[in-house]
Amino acid sequence: MNKTMNFYLDYIQPVVYTEEQMFLEANRLINEGIISLDKIKNITSKVLPKLLKVLKKFGVNLSPIKNTSKSITKILKNNFEKKSNPEDTAKAIQKAIIFNAKKSFKNIPIEEKIALSLIGGLIMVYIAVILNTAFLDLFILLGIEGADTISGCIIAPLVEEAAKALMIHGLPEAALGSTAVFAGIEALDYLIKGASLGVNLPKLILLKGIGVIYHIITAVVQKYFKGKDTDNSHTFTIIGFCIAVMMHAAFNITVTVFNNGLTKFLFT
Repeated sequence: MNKTMNFYLDYIQPVVYTEEQMFLEANRLINEGIISLDKIKNITSKVLPKLLKVLKKFGVNLSPIKNTSKSITKILKNNFEKKSNPEDTAKAIQKAIIFNAKKSFKNIPIEEKIALSLIGGLIMVYIAVILNTAFLDLFILLGIEGADTISGCIIAPLVEEAAKALMIHGLPEAALGSTAVFAGIEALDYLIKGASLGVNLPKLILLKGIGVIYHIITAVVQKYFKGKDTDNSHTFTIIGFCIAVMMHAAFNITVTVFNNGLTKFLFT
């Protein structure tokens, strides 16, 4: 019984501190914290230079990491001094990370951007060919009248703008380049087919050139609206996608409506 009572008195009963005791306890905890931080600092000062050498040896660019770290440190210091709301601090850090990420994208060497654009463009071609062909075949199989028109004016804009949205989200630094590669491959396909049919190639190049530019314009529209989104909201991204799809569909519908006139133009 005595042992149980002693345990209760020593560990369970709430300790009532005097003001002086609270001050001494707080001071002790602060000192322990400073000692721990000094230990971490000493270990880091020994390990970090070696780690940096290894990273530099393998060609890792550390400047974006340094810039982001400085931004976060500055935000934490300022917001701590101002006693800011933790949620506001978190949002400020998120914006700093995004800002520095965008800056690092801009600093990517041109050869890397070209490589990413080629990869992205080929991915877009793959997506477009697979899905456009699949839907067209499905419409034909179902016996839907005007399968070509539906596929070209509705399905193609949805599929191709979705592919652009995928690039803008996954490869933002090479999204426009990927779109240009995709549009160029599409135009080349038309030129090869046109040459085999004996069309006027300069005229076809002119028309497909307009198509390439229009592809890039709709990608720019999507990228612009995505850039207006904040935090976890995707409202502007969805608006931009819908506008791009409508623009793309309007272009394809115009080409379909004036198909006979364009055919005469290309064969004269």
